[in-house]
Amino acid sequence: MVELRRTYLLGVLLIILGIVIAASGYLGLQSQDDFRVINIVKGDDAIRMTKSIHLGNFSIANAAILDLEGKGQIRVWVAWTGSKEEARNLTEKMAEKVHLYFSEPEIVKIGDLKAYRTYKGGETHYFFSYRDMVIWIQFENPDQNYHMQVIESLILKNGLERYLN
Repeated sequence: MVELRRTYLLGVLLIILGIVIAASGYLGLQSQDDFRVINIVKGDDAIRMTKSIHLGNFSIANAAILDLEGKGQIRVWVAWTGSKEEARNLTEKMAEKVHLYFSEPEIVKIGDLKAYRTYKGGETHYFFSYRDMVIWIQFENPDQNYHMQVIESLILKNGLERYLN
């Protein structure tokens, strides 16, 4: 009888645990590190795509475009410039002209990272230089706290490398 009671109690606890785990995923309480890769474009194709959406001529050494699913769609554009200084210069040039196509950019601090945030078409966009890269991240999810968590995870904790290698 005692053994039957223990088995019953263990079964009830496992059911409750399953419900809690399922509910936390359903409510969007997954870790900000949980991304499903939808598509990755690298190399020459990514360089062409990156240059096709910009005016003027500029040089980049390599590029990648990642489409991720987290709490909504996330697109990450990465362009390697060859130097930190060049990445900073290209980012500042973008900050001067982005208002022609998006909202006026605002400066956002994410740890030690200086990023620009802008809006268009119901999406929130961030761009910044990091090491020798210019990075642009667009979110369909409007939650700015989530944006900060994702950028911290992908950039400041080097999570992006997991998807690019």
